[in-house]
Amino acid sequence: MATDCHLSEPRIQLEAREVPPRKTHTTESGRSGRVFATTLGASVDLESEDLRRLLVNAVYWAVGLEELIPERSRVDYVGDYRPTFFGFGAFQRGLCPADFEYAEPPE
Repeated sequence: MATDCHLSEPRIQLEAREVPPRKTHTTESGRSGRVFATTLGASVDLESEDLRRLLVNAVYWAVGLEELIPERSRVDYVGDYRPTFFGFGAFQRGLCPADFEYAEPPE
């Protein structure tokens, strides 16, 4: 059964109240660090500008720079982004990481 792997809109819609878990973790040695976790983030999920912004802002928070989070972080794609669906037999055969080499976007 063939399926269309291109959606007209992102698959997920994040609401302001749906914040993935984040916490400060302290190890047995007494050192602490910030932890952010989410199960979101498959290639097609990243079509959502809201999800990309959540991930970028989480990195600011995790490294202790939450005061520098802009009102609206820029989360534009860098270059061309055409995600493919995942699943058994749904991957693209014969591709290597080098096939996804970064190319400068046109100005």
